[in-house]
Amino acid sequence: MTEPAPFKNGLNALLTPQDSVLILIDHQPFQFANLHSHEPMMIVNNVIGLAKAAKIFNVPTILTTVVEDRGGKLIKGLQEVFPDQKPIDRTWINTWEDARVVEAVKKTGRRKLVMAAPTFEAIDHYAQVVHANVIKVPLATNFAHDLGAMLRAAGPDTGLIYICNPNNPTANLTPRKDLEDFISKLPKNTYVLMDEAYHDFVGANPDYVSFLERPVDDSRVIVSRTFSKIYGLAGMRMGYAIAAKQTAAQMREHKLDDSLNVFVMRCALTSLDDSASHQQAQQRNTADRDEFMKQAAARKLKVIPSSTNFAMFNANRPVRSVIEHFRKNNLAIGRPFPPLDTYTRISLGTTDQMKEFWRVWDALS
Repeated sequence: MTEPAPFKNGLNALLTPQDSVLILIDHQPFQFANLHSHEPMMIVNNVIGLAKAAKIFNVPTILTTVVEDRGGKLIKGLQEVFPDQKPIDRTWINTWEDARVVEAVKKTGRRKLVMAAPTFEAIDHYAQVVHANVIKVPLATNFAHDLGAMLRAAGPDTGLIYICNPNNPTANLTPRKDLEDFISKLPKNTYVLMDEAYHDFVGANPDYVSFLERPVDDSRVIVSRTFSKIYGLAGMRMGYAIAAKQTAAQMREHKLDDSLNVFVMRCALTSLDDSASHQQAQQRNTADRDEFMKQAAARKLKVIPSSTNFAMFNANRPVRSVIEHFRKNNLAIGRPFPPLDTYTRISLGTTDQMKEFWRVWDALS
């Protein structure tokens, strides 16, 4: 059973300039003709004040009237706030039945990013730079992506869904069949970024098939890979994405002019050609992971099933105290990942490094 989508209240429920569009509807003389519930000038002053605030805080604002030749033009004070904007004059009473209003809202670029929490966070930071509304959906009780809750969180204004599979920091998988079903139910204008950074560490698993090895016939799916993990080129910041031709063309409009250099690209191409080292790294990681699971089981630790080069387990105590204990012993382990405040993320190291890890852990116990 999946958990419901997160409920926002208090300060977290407040709208912000980054996730809002202001639509001012039918502020015309005719609309005030038979108004008895409020003083008309109070309403006029309030809406003009609201419009001025929206302008100051860069909130996209759309002006619209209904049957202007009967109801009159937009009130003067409001039009003066946005002197260059011509109100959309509708014939429909219901604003959302006018395609021009709907298109105007779309053009504001106010779109949502839906992602899990916790997961790899870089895309969250980039989304905030462009003032996108980021919706974070807690993982399910089995630590997989809660696809049901993510689907409920998505709507026609959701531009992108981010899926990291296997997930970072929990290291586990969300089953392929569940992902395909999820994608098929999304709004038609919603794209999915499938981050397969840890693909090479998964191995044979009935729940996993890469979206590159078995693509879906859906131009909305984008698959990303990196050279930072199995190839060990993290410092070179090299990665790539594969998408349908029309999707790639849209993405190309946002590329950086100087994102890579020849040296980095040559290293990446050389890594792709070195299949022997790639296989060796896979085998070594599998053996290291199996040994970690064995040692954890001997200590009765509950480890989330790992398909990566790291593992996460419940330390049954505040993770910050665990981090501090290891720091005092000159070992650095993963940072906190709220709300998993008792779980610790451990990267797999060499045999000697892992022996030292377990020695320090046992001293904590």
